[in-house]
Amino acid sequence: MTASRQIQGLQFSIAVRMTLTGLLVAFAGIRQSTAQDSREIRIGVIPGVLKYDMVRFDAAAGESLTVTFGNNGLMQHNWLLVKPGKADAVVSAAMALGSDGLAASFIPDSDDVLQSTPLVDPGQSVSIRFEAPENPGEYPYVCTFPGHGIIMRGVMVVKPASSELEAPVVEEVEQIRIRNNFEGVTYTTRPEGSPEKPFVIRTYMPDPGIPDEVFANHGKGMDARRYSPDRGDDVEGTVPPIDGVPAAIGLNYGNELSVCFDTLECRLLYAWTNGFLNMDAYWGRGPGGGRKSFDYVPRLEGDLFFMAEGRHPVTINGNTPALKFKSIGYDKGIPTLSYQCSKSRVSEKFAVTGENSFSITYELSAAEGETLAYSIPESLAAMITPVDGSGNTRTSTMKAAPGTTRTQTIEFKIQ
Repeated sequence: MTASRQIQGLQFSIAVRMTLTGLLVAFAGIRQSTAQDSREIRIGVIPGVLKYDMVRFDAAAGESLTVTFGNNGLMQHNWLLVKPGKADAVVSAAMALGSDGLAASFIPDSDDVLQSTPLVDPGQSVSIRFEAPENPGEYPYVCTFPGHGIIMRGVMVVKPASSELEAPVVEEVEQIRIRNNFEGVTYTTRPEGSPEKPFVIRTYMPDPGIPDEVFANHGKGMDARRYSPDRGDDVEGTVPPIDGVPAAIGLNYGNELSVCFDTLECRLLYAWTNGFLNMDAYWGRGPGGGRKSFDYVPRLEGDLFFMAEGRHPVTINGNTPALKFKSIGYDKGIPTLSYQCSKSRVSEKFAVTGENSFSITYELSAAEGETLAYSIPESLAAMITPVDGSGNTRTSTMKAAPGTTRTQTIEFKIQ
């Protein structure tokens, strides 16, 4: 495989320490603290999507605040308030901590960090009290656990003391659906789903050798200088990039089918059977995990039968559009992955249909003025099941005319 991937110049890695009991209710909200003259802001996590559930709140200049950060997610997180415009710099400094980062809760020794919590385990919470800055402005907050800082962000807007404060902005996500995916799952380093209830995890996925041309939006990780939290400075040596694919979703439908979907490239990266992921290095062994290493890439188990190549299968008016992942929805327990293509939208839903066979339901919703086309990759199209005994197969290219929606289910036979 090739060099590890990087997002917008920052190496993206995700570590999961899974706690399957004792998840907290959502922390989104704002209320008065019992502490005199201190207003409490309660911030939580949206499980499974690496986001704070509160993405903005207002504060008066110099106001006394108590931020309670409750980790109702499935992995460790922290909360750092930083100076305006310094979020990227703080995230980069946290990444440079390398294997020393866990001991420092991935909090770099930087004047850009104004307030911070330590790493908070799933099911736990921590409160910090401080005074808002006197200078009005937008002060970002971010999780600096490796990989999380790309998307796990919010902003505290400091306004003059006499200004009216707006209500917090809370992300509206069906958290119950996400959490229910893990109901009844006991601890194992080899998680498994079923055709009726697939196992879904957003993680740093293995790269079995995907061509560089597939990663139009990923960069490549570079060696970083080793950082010592005790000295507060770089020390001799470097930290290699973590090998794998960030921003990915792994789905397992039992022994019949597993797929890897990249939420940055918005495409199916690879598919395999007879196994899923070995999480030993990722979660650690034994109940509760206990991972000690700086190894965030699970191991692929099973037999690979498809791997992406070439440009993205979607075009708008004949050109490859800008892409943005939107959501994971569920239809009777089966996940549907949706992404934006320019102004249009595509969703893909995988299902097991029999022994060595599966289907993908494509929904193409073309915006006005946009002809949306989806060309199934050749190696996957070769597996399309014939319509009848004549040997004729369904078309491998689907189109939706401007302002229309086309839904088509195509069956594949694993060869």
